[in-house]
Formats: sequence, structure tokens, C-alpha cells
Amino acid sequence: FQIEIAGTLNKMPQFQGADPEALAFQQEAKELSERRAESTWDATKYGLQSQAGKVGSMLTSGYGGGGVGMRGAIGAQGLIGQGFGAGLGARDLALDTADLGYRQGVYGLEQAAASGWESDYARFLTELPSAVG
Repeated sequence: FQIEIAGTLNKMPQFQGADPEALAFQQEAKELSERRAESTWDATKYGLQSQAGKVGSMLTSGYGGGGVGMRGAIGAQGLIGQGFGAGLGARDLALDTADLGYRQGVYGLEQAAASGWESDYARFLTELPSAVG
């Protein structure tokens, strides 16, 4: 009987955790999303820098043009500031979304692994020989 129990206990399921390859895919997806967010932000900054150069030209022409260029430049500066804030906010949101997606994915993989182990363990318990014998 003791040998039978020892043999059965050797078959007890061990918790292995989430599949490392699936976890690596989650990490890769997060990194790709982060790179996309940074790339979009870089393009936004480049566009804003171009607009800032135009504002500089407006300021220069404004001094000789009776202030029309100055008013336009001041308005453009405000728009560039808004664009900068909006672009930075969009980048931060995309990075937060990438992180949340990663954490949700990892949580799902861990829950699936735990559920599978619990099922295997419950089945193992039903296969144990009776102690009464």
C-alpha cells in the first residue's frame, strides 16, 4: 500500500506557471506598442518644430509690418503649445495603454495556468487510493 501511495504521489501535478513563450509574446507586443507611440510622438515634434520655424519668420516680419505678423505669431505660438501638449498626452496615453494591455495579458496567462493546475490537481485527488483498505 505504501509503495502504491508513493507512486501515486510522484504523479502529483506540479504548478508550472504561465507559458514562458506566451509571456515573451506579451512583452514583445508591449515593446512594439511603445515604439509606435514614441515614433508618433517624434513625428509630432518634428511637425511642431517646423511650425515653430514659421513663427520665427512671422515675428521677424511682424516688426516691420505694423504688428500683423506679431499677432499672428503669438496666436501660432499658442497653437504650437496646444499641439505639444496634445501630442505628449497622446504619447503618454499610448504608453499607458501598452502597459495595461501587457499586464492584462500576463494576468490572463497566469490565471489560465492556475486554473489548469487546479483542474489537474482535483483530478489527481480523485485518483488517490482509499486510505481505508
